[in-house]
Amino acid sequence: MPIAPDASSAKIVEPLLRLPENWSDRTAFTASSGKLTFAQLREGMLRSAAWLGKRGVRPGDVVAVCLPKCLPAIQLIYGVFACGAVYAPLQFNGPPNRLNAIIASLRPRLVLTTAEMAARFAREGGGNQATNESLAALALAAGEIEQLASGLALPDSLPQRQPDELAAIYFTSGSTGQPKGVMWSRRAMAATVGRTLQHHQANADDRLISHIGFHYSPSMDIFYPLLSGCSAFVLTEREALVPEQVAAVIEHERTTMWVSSASLLRLLAEGGNLEQRELGAMRYVEFMGEPLAVPVLRRLMDAFPMARFLNNYGATEAYDIAHYRVPRPLPGDLANVPLGHPLGNYEFQLRSEDGSEAKYGESGEICVSGPQVMMGYWAEPEQTAARRIDGHPDSYRTGDYAYRDGDGILRMVGRKDNVVKVHGNRLDLGEVAAVLKKHPAVREAVVFAVATTAALGDKEVRAAIQVEGARVDNPALLNELRRLCRDSLPNFARPVRFAMLETFPLLSSGKIDRKALEQRLSAS
Repeated sequence: MPIAPDASSAKIVEPLLRLPENWSDRTAFTASSGKLTFAQLREGMLRSAAWLGKRGVRPGDVVAVCLPKCLPAIQLIYGVFACGAVYAPLQFNGPPNRLNAIIASLRPRLVLTTAEMAARFAREGGGNQATNESLAALALAAGEIEQLASGLALPDSLPQRQPDELAAIYFTSGSTGQPKGVMWSRRAMAATVGRTLQHHQANADDRLISHIGFHYSPSMDIFYPLLSGCSAFVLTEREALVPEQVAAVIEHERTTMWVSSASLLRLLAEGGNLEQRELGAMRYVEFMGEPLAVPVLRRLMDAFPMARFLNNYGATEAYDIAHYRVPRPLPGDLANVPLGHPLGNYEFQLRSEDGSEAKYGESGEICVSGPQVMMGYWAEPEQTAARRIDGHPDSYRTGDYAYRDGDGILRMVGRKDNVVKVHGNRLDLGEVAAVLKKHPAVREAVVFAVATTAALGDKEVRAAIQVEGARVDNPALLNELRRLCRDSLPNFARPVRFAMLETFPLLSSGKIDRKALEQRLSAS
């Protein structure tokens, strides 16, 4: 029986305090390293909250979390919410320059990380003072949570927080060269988790596999056990990248629910040896983030014969906008997977250029309004305003264009800006260009996401670089650019190929001929 409160109450971890007695010994999380019962999760949350309070964390303070996916980290994250702080997850083992820039913007009370990562911050991050002053290095060893709070009185109640107060900040790619922090209110976070579980029809018999890094908003699945009664197997970052290992866990744990990016699902289909496994327990498969190629979808539907498949359309700024329930059997003439129907979580509009509702068959920008929309971008009021609809708060212009077909189903047309999906990760190509243009030899940089295997819908980043003639064939410059990207961008955002040019092709208007550049990069 779920113990979730009404989704509008903005309670996230608070239900753990009134845990039913018969839940105490039930398993909430499992991992290769062990398991956590609900009682252990509650105790770890309270111990973490007590320790954070001792370190000076107060309600409303920002706590950055740069930790690997593991059970102690989940207890600490629950503790961050329990003491009323703002949760800001960062990519573990991400580029130190990028992480330091985020931390300098956040100015958090604490940065929870490992000793190894703390050393990387100091060694590779340029000695950022804001980072060094707030670091709290943790080993995440067995029993460490208990040791942290040794001798401390555990709280018997949690700070009262208001529904519209800031709960979490998830960072995504930004066109200025700096990542954008998407701010979630407590109301929006609780409502999103609650309504997502309703869509999944999750219950206490479900077994989830949790394999998404903490820095992505879908990692809110770490709250699913508490608010539905299911259990979750937690994969480390390394385990999650080995398809055969993931498939073995699904088979052994008799996993019933899978929620991930389409790219991770594609990796599982390609490398998980699924046809050799017994996967009949899987009842629900949800994918998101980018299109899933129909041939891959067919293969997966054969591998999971009892599963209902769902395409989830949304964004970090506004989760769960539309769903498409994939029919069984899959239509033979299906060319691509549509976005589906709006879910009713928001006021929904396909907005034409004049602000009116687009007619059936005509494309319009997907725009949504409601309390689940982001509060805005951290320290970016202008970018926040640019995403609002006519200046209204609680609204979001997605930048995605779609149309309704004759059955009322939404079908994607394309993006308004430079935001693309690469391996399931949202990437603003302007961020990559901004990093490349930091090199003094680069006059101009234009970046593209180029399809590599059309049948599978995969993409890679490629860049056209304008330099002086003497630098066009200079291997040393190429190495410097690769190093610059390695220090500032996550793996998926780093250009795989470069075209070094003395001049860029131009249109008659004098603007760069992006189409010609893209064709050159696609052919290289």
